[in-house]
Amino acid sequence: MSSPLAGRRLSALVVSYRSGDLAGACVRSLRARWEEAGGAPGDLEVVVVDNASPGREDAALAALEQGGARVLRSSSNLGYAGGMNLALAHSRGGPGDLVAFLNPDLWFPPAGGLDAAGNAIAALVRALDARPDAALAGPAAFLDPGCTLHHPAPVDPTPADLAASVSAAVSVPAARAYAARRSRAARAWWSAREPRDAELLSGACLLARRGALAELDPVFDPRYPLYFEDTDLCRRARAAGRALLFVPAARVVHLWARSSGAGGEQDADALERYFRSRAEFLERFHGAGGRALVEQAEAAASQVPPERHHRPIHPLTELGELAGPPTLAWERDADAVVELGMAPTWILAAGAPVRGNRWTCPPEAWEWFFAGRYFARALDRASGALLGAWTFAKTAPARREPLA
Repeated sequence: MSSPLAGRRLSALVVSYRSGDLAGACVRSLRARWEEAGGAPGDLEVVVVDNASPGREDAALAALEQGGARVLRSSSNLGYAGGMNLALAHSRGGPGDLVAFLNPDLWFPPAGGLDAAGNAIAALVRALDARPDAALAGPAAFLDPGCTLHHPAPVDPTPADLAASVSAAVSVPAARAYAARRSRAARAWWSAREPRDAELLSGACLLARRGALAELDPVFDPRYPLYFEDTDLCRRARAAGRALLFVPAARVVHLWARSSGAGGEQDADALERYFRSRAEFLERFHGAGGRALVEQAEAAASQVPPERHHRPIHPLTELGELAGPPTLAWERDADAVVELGMAPTWILAAGAPVRGNRWTCPPEAWEWFFAGRYFARALDRASGALLGAWTFAKTAPARREPLA
């Protein structure tokens, strides 16, 4: 089988904020997969932007430079969009060359050499080559190195969807309806085997032809301080008549919430940036009416007492406080999916397809979970019928050191 990377050039762009060690692991895994699939080492360019990280990032950034990356140290936090645009401006290549936009908390698992089903870079390049009309291609993202626990499927954040998710946080009937709709879409996404057109791709990992990006200048709009910049890009690409490709054979590990700081000490700042970006997105694509719809839903939700927020939509089996991974068991063998989230409404959940009547969380996924309470449910994959629902608290802290 010929290599899809032979004679190709790729500029891999990474924006890091307090994530230098993770960025180093990401780049090392990318280089290994590039060469594994037949890419020439000199044809892979890596540009890393450090977004004015506080603390001690010097050693991690120096290690990236020693490994051959070009590191740009910004004097201010440009946000993900501004950082990516800076990295792109300092990269090199012609219209037919490739560009990858990568979060620092990505890791490319080893597998398969030239086999497109095992090498994420090879699979993405092959899929993009087969679709000249496509602007962007994105992989399947997993929480664990074994690629068993899928990230939540992306959902186009229309005003109706955002308002429904707000209502779901305070109303059990609304939560049941919203979770059922989102779960149906997620099960189809997680079950996909062939490249398919998508409405939205995650900006955590995107591959593009440099020539297609020239049609979308600026690639990322810097008015988004954090979040929604990828949604904006996907909207503009589709409006320009370009397709977005989801490539299930391309598998990457995305270590949840490391690059944004969610779940850690950066929560408040990340949340404030989210709301600013959301307001910008709604105003731009849906006008004052769309923004008002979401704000009205939030105003109504704010009148509901806090103790009535995020109520369970199913009866729950309590598994207690756990230091090690939980095992979930249900009564009958089934072609099932386990959904795992941090609220008993499952409006945002990771998923693991399962055959049988039990599932044990992979230890290599469990170690990355933050300490806290989690909620899991098992559903029949075809019908969505409930097989069981559980809750437990993880007592051990999350792993911090990057993957090798």
